[in-house]
Formats: sequence, C-alpha cells, structure tokens
Amino acid sequence: MRTKVLLVEMPQMLRDIIKEIVEEQLDMEVVGTASERADTIRMLGGVRADVVVIGLRDSDSADDLEWLWKVERHLAVLGLTADARQAFLYLLRPERTSLGEVSPEALVAAIRAATASSG
Repeated sequence: MRTKVLLVEMPQMLRDIIKEIVEEQLDMEVVGTASERADTIRMLGGVRADVVVIGLRDSDSADDLEWLWKVERHLAVLGLTADARQAFLYLLRPERTSLGEVSPEALVAAIRAATASSG
C-alpha cells in the first residue's frame, strides 16, 4: 500500500520540490496540495492522507496544528520550517520531535517514519 501524502500551506516552489521528491518513491504518492487551511480541511475528508506535510510559520507549535487532528485523527504531520532546512514530526499525541536539517533523503525517511508511527 502506498503512503498518501498531502502538501499544504507552503510556497509553490517548495511544494513542487517536495512533490517531485515524494513522487520518485514507489511507496508514496502525493494525493493533493492546498495553499490555505480551508482548502486543507475540505481535501482531508476526500483524499484520506496518511501524512500531511505542512509549511510552518515561525510561531507554529503543536497547539497551532491541533486543527488538523480535529479533522483527521489518524494523521501524522510533518512540519517544515519556512526555510525548509528543518522538519518536525507531529503525531496525534501531539508530540514534536526534532528531525534536524532536511535533505531529500531525510524528508522521505521522515514520511516513512510518520506512517510507521501512526499506523
């Protein structure tokens, strides 16, 4: 079964880069993109994503992402900093785990870890 990834609330260029990285993986697929929270909420019900990759604002914390778990309780959320240099994995608990600097390989590994942790 392929991991379904939804890309949300990040600049178009970053979305395109991440989409290309994810789609190169045989076990993953991008099931949608959304630029705003309202679009994300509408999409979540239809696409049944396993992982949401979201662009974080400087002030984002686990509390700021709680709305995602209210829509889909099983989600793993991978937050990328605005400069896309660091990522944080949020699970339903909610718990934030620093993943350090992000490379294409680290991004793919984090999506796989999120799926393993939430499934």
